[in-house]
Amino acid sequence: MNNVVGQIYNALYPNMGNTISKCCSLADTVERKVTPLYLKLLDKNRKILEQDVFSGGFERVKQTILEDMKDGDGAGFGVVLANFFKTVKSPKEFFNFYDNLETHIRKTVKRFLNGYFSSRSRDFYLYEDTDKIRSQFDSSQNAVMSAFFRVFSRKNASPRLREIEKTIEQLGVHEVRIGKSEIEAERILEAVKKTKNSGDMLPQKIFVSDYIERGHNSAGICFPLKQPFVVYASAGTKKFIDEYYSIVFSQLEKDKRYLALSEMEQKIVRSYFGVERFSVDSPSQVYFHELGHINQPKNMPWLSFMDLSDQDKQTAYRLTEYLTDKDILPELFAELYAKIRISGESSLSKEEADLLERLKLGAITKNQHSNKGQKNGFLGHISDFLLNFLGKSYTS
Repeated sequence: MNNVVGQIYNALYPNMGNTISKCCSLADTVERKVTPLYLKLLDKNRKILEQDVFSGGFERVKQTILEDMKDGDGAGFGVVLANFFKTVKSPKEFFNFYDNLETHIRKTVKRFLNGYFSSRSRDFYLYEDTDKIRSQFDSSQNAVMSAFFRVFSRKNASPRLREIEKTIEQLGVHEVRIGKSEIEAERILEAVKKTKNSGDMLPQKIFVSDYIERGHNSAGICFPLKQPFVVYASAGTKKFIDEYYSIVFSQLEKDKRYLALSEMEQKIVRSYFGVERFSVDSPSQVYFHELGHINQPKNMPWLSFMDLSDQDKQTAYRLTEYLTDKDILPELFAELYAKIRISGESSLSKEEADLLERLKLGAITKNQHSNKGQKNGFLGHISDFLLNFLGKSYTS
């Protein structure tokens, strides 16, 4: 359950604490009932995926990932993870490793940094090779993450889909695996063309994946690192997401407590399970949203929704329900980017246009200060480095 929902509604409507708590309690109860059904659905989906992914043999797929992990591994921790991955012996262990991949990356990088700076007395942020190290770690993370997405995003034999992939590559994307749906592929091509024609950056790679580890409601992921790439959910993955929501809504409609709630209270309950409203009602929204992350300003501070001013909270919520408990500014920028690319700049309200301008200038600061970034000593610097530069990806 998305626990940040209650925090956001409390920030928007501070006098509704009891109501929001009641909605949270009901959502928690429904989730416990839905979870066993969801796990059965997930298991079914994974078995279908296993048959497809490992059709050429488990060891062959494993060896491909081991090689790709090391390709472009600037910092060397891809090699460490590859050695760990060698111990995986079954599809079940394969998915368990993948689902915990970012945790493995963070732990490995922390050990690397600890060893790298243990003999140095200089402050981490003053060390002259910081940018170089960042770049190396970025390339290592990309090598590791894209190794798996490449496997989950197989090439296809359709002449039209191959033509679309080739066109996207000619526009400047180095590697494209577009999935099996011509409708979705055409939308991705349109988004790439508009982004290119606007003079904006394109990702190095685009994958359409039959499996996304971020949860049942993830339609896309962006890794906006030195060599950025984006991943979109395939038609099969979206079908799985729709099936999950069907289970949730079916359970809600059977619950007398939910049926007795007001329309707004029902909306709050549903918000704990997923997002109902984005900045623009379009099937192309997710494609532009992730491309927006590729082009987001580099000078935006790390803020949560609760750090925003009251005015910006209201503007953000009117823009989209896709809000987060961490690093909210990139999500707001990506939603504004999608809205402009699909509906034009004139579609922005005065408040949204003002918010976008301040995002570009890096002119939004914390409304309330937290303890983040105020740790002392080497481990504090390590933690901040990991927080701001590694494992950083955005979903929708």
